[in-house]
Amino acid sequence: MFKSTLGAAVLLASLALAQNANATLIFADNFNTEKLGLNYNGFAKWDVTEGSVDLIGAVNFFQFFSKAQGRYVDLDGTPLGVKPTPASVLSTKTIFKAGTYTLSFLLAGNQREKTQKSTEVTLGNFSVVIGPLPEFTPLTLETFTFTTTGGKLTFTELGKSDLKGNILDDVVLTTAVPELSTWAMMLLGFGLVGLQVRRRSGGTRFNATA
Repeated sequence: MFKSTLGAAVLLASLALAQNANATLIFADNFNTEKLGLNYNGFAKWDVTEGSVDLIGAVNFFQFFSKAQGRYVDLDGTPLGVKPTPASVLSTKTIFKAGTYTLSFLLAGNQREKTQKSTEVTLGNFSVVIGPLPEFTPLTLETFTFTTTGGKLTFTELGKSDLKGNILDDVVLTTAVPELSTWAMMLLGFGLVGLQVRRRSGGTRFNATA
């Protein structure tokens, strides 16, 4: 019984490592194939459904970070006419199915003047608000694993537009895999069950001999 339990534990551990290595990429965009522009809405993978965003990140065109970072989105762009509330709503063209996902992206604060903004991220019934971010906050990796009813991935810049928004880049969505802590608990539980069965089996043989 012990050998069988150990073998099962090794199998589960191998499966955990394999699944962690095989998370499926669902969506990714670093905006580098897009054209630069203020009040931009020519995205291949996104729609600006409210307000305005700017596609920036080149010499003499609001290059706040290193050239290696490429292009990125100012989530409070240059609107035509009245400054909207919220400043912008940027949504994927893709509608994602219900399921469990891991979402990562880079988000920075306004890089121009003293102002702080918050960005709300939603996908179906998943929602999180990041901020308010202090001005000149550098690009910071944000990662979330969640289960959702499905829908479009949306970034909403909260508050009224003042033309100085948080900066978004490198959005990646993958299928989620169980965390190592979850696998560890599964393996521990399996081992305890096996040990209990072994003890009961040993007790039965003792009673039979008596």
